[in-house]
Amino acid sequence: MNWPVAQVLAPFLAENAEYIETEIRDILNGDDEIWKYWVMIEILGKSPQLQKNLQNELEKFANHPTESEQIEELDIIAKEILKKTNHVG
Repeated sequence: MNWPVAQVLAPFLAENAEYIETEIRDILNGDDEIWKYWVMIEILGKSPQLQKNLQNELEKFANHPTESEQIEELDIIAKEILKKTNHVG
């Protein structure tokens, strides 16, 4: 989110997240925890349909995070998203 265009694009991507689900899934399964963090906050956290479609990934972060995912608090973010959507993992 430190790129100037990110602030403008994030709401658009969140509104159209179903079209980039494959790419979001690839990011979440990757090894860039900072990217995962911002995708979860700015896109996944604001797209109920994507939250439903990626519930398994959210539950993995919430219940079985890696050490580096814990350092970036991805487990906490995932739990908050799951709680908000009543899909507590």
